[in-house]
Amino acid sequence: MIDLYDGWHYYTTRAPALPVTNVTVALSGAVAPATAGLVWESQPGEIHPRLQATLRIRPNVAVVERVIEGAMKRQWQDELNETGSASMEIPNEHVDATTINEGNVVVFADEGWTVFGWIVKEIERVQIAHGEEIDEVTTFSGVGLLGVLEEAVVYPPRGVGRTPATDERYFSWFSPDYEAQWFWPQATMLGKWRDMTTLGPIWIDSKGNPLPEDWPDPDAQWIWGPGTSTTAAPIGDCYFAGEFIVPPGVDMIELFVASDNNSVIYFDGQEMGKAQWDREDTVAWEKTIEVTPGEHYIAIKATNIPMADAIAADIEPVGREAGPAEGLNPGGVLCTVYATDGLDLIGNPLYQSHDGWRVLAYPSTPPGMTPGMAMWHCVYEALLRGTLSGLRIAFNDESDSDGNPWPVYGDISTKIGTDYLTFFRELCATYVDMWMEPASFTLHAWVKGMRGSQRADVELRPVTDPNNPWSGNLAGLTYRIAE
Repeated sequence: MIDLYDGWHYYTTRAPALPVTNVTVALSGAVAPATAGLVWESQPGEIHPRLQATLRIRPNVAVVERVIEGAMKRQWQDELNETGSASMEIPNEHVDATTINEGNVVVFADEGWTVFGWIVKEIERVQIAHGEEIDEVTTFSGVGLLGVLEEAVVYPPRGVGRTPATDERYFSWFSPDYEAQWFWPQATMLGKWRDMTTLGPIWIDSKGNPLPEDWPDPDAQWIWGPGTSTTAAPIGDCYFAGEFIVPPGVDMIELFVASDNNSVIYFDGQEMGKAQWDREDTVAWEKTIEVTPGEHYIAIKATNIPMADAIAADIEPVGREAGPAEGLNPGGVLCTVYATDGLDLIGNPLYQSHDGWRVLAYPSTPPGMTPGMAMWHCVYEALLRGTLSGLRIAFNDESDSDGNPWPVYGDISTKIGTDYLTFFRELCATYVDMWMEPASFTLHAWVKGMRGSQRADVELRPVTDPNNPWSGNLAGLTYRIAE
């Protein structure tokens, strides 16, 4: 089955000579010998082959190297979200039988329209008996251009050889490659840890010492979202992000975090642990992490809960009888990073919370990445590494190939070392539909189920049989070509 999408109009390499409207297309892929080789005349003097195979230059497969004159029994199958497959035969006595190699790109065109591009994966010489004659042919088979995505694999967000190492790659707000956090507002400084004794009972223990009692860095700042104070903050979630550089010679750090009330801590895109405020018994959350010198990224999701639900609801305000502290319900995050040898802290803090941190305060929906952003990151990284040369994308971080806005998700992930085709197929299970243009390495991706929905010249056909997805748009497509 050929899934053309709007392939004969939008993705063709040439425009039709004659106006055609409301044409229904339903092809099988395998061209019968009776129709192979027929021609039609679109205008005087312009004749196109019924079916033609061309060898294309890689990576710019839009460039034709030459027509494959010996091609016969050309077959193909194009499927949404899959590579599809193709094959052809060439008589062994023809020069084309020995000049086409694995990895070459072949493009099929029908009456001048590009219908399928594929990558040669297997070459097999076979013998087919016809009566007393024996014809020797070479069979070429392979997968559609989407198969080029198998040539690249998912790397860790900071690259190979960086520590901390990870088996999973996350594409979300807590990942170091999530650029949007640097456009978040700056955090509000509530005060340095050393100064919190002057700000009231919410920040001190029963002996008047600042909390948490074992905090190592007196100059680290309690921070929260814009517009908050040391006495009150709205209930809900705030998301924090900060980046720092580990200097040469440091291979281990100690990360300290405290939060009022609860928080989830991420380092370089990995969840490291959770911190919880427990006033009288609270201690700093800490973790030893092996690192390599260079940039590193801390992300914290912090939650301020209602005072009635908080363990700290029984504090005793100064000058009042014991009981709940009415009107007191601040939120805060405290963080500091030291170099360590595994036993002792070394030198001054490498990094600490301050009002230069970025914060997204109380968003209506949690932050995350779009599927388009995750796919774009992968393609961009591969191009920087010198793989997937010539690949282009027809979507961006915010919109799919038809201009539909991408939804945002916080749980996009895959295993490190997964090839891009497998990862993108994982995305296709829930989030996207994808397809590669037959005449170029141009990758299209759409919000799942919405391809063509914004195009006036495409009429998508719904599935008529719930048990047969091919009964819908994949089995036929009505397209319109303007005069």
